[in-house]
Amino acid sequence: MLKILSVTLKTSQLEEMRHFYEILGFQFEKISVDKGSEILKGRCENLELSLLSISNQLQGTHPVLQLAVQVKSVLKTCDELRKKTSAQFMLEPMDFAQGLRSIVMDPDGNALEISQSDSI
Repeated sequence: MLKILSVTLKTSQLEEMRHFYEILGFQFEKISVDKGSEILKGRCENLELSLLSISNQLQGTHPVLQLAVQVKSVLKTCDELRKKTSAQFMLEPMDFAQGLRSIVMDPDGNALEISQSDSI
């Protein structure tokens, strides 16, 4: 069995990324590094998310990374992302056989699949 413990995203939009992922429940703290970069380490449940500040993150037309997360309410989360960020939706909330899902791009263009779970 595989269990993902940590994900690191490189970004040139550190504060925008922080804000986006805080809406999803991550709480961040700043970590000092010797090389002059900034790192924000966040935790939500059993997943650690590190945001590593870099000077120029190249954005393509397709996401380099896709994460999948579960929330209590897909509709409420998507509505909050729409109101508080400039998030672009690749897939508006839709009902599938596995339940309600949506795919949204974070500020750096990474895809985030959001699904709903009553057990959260």
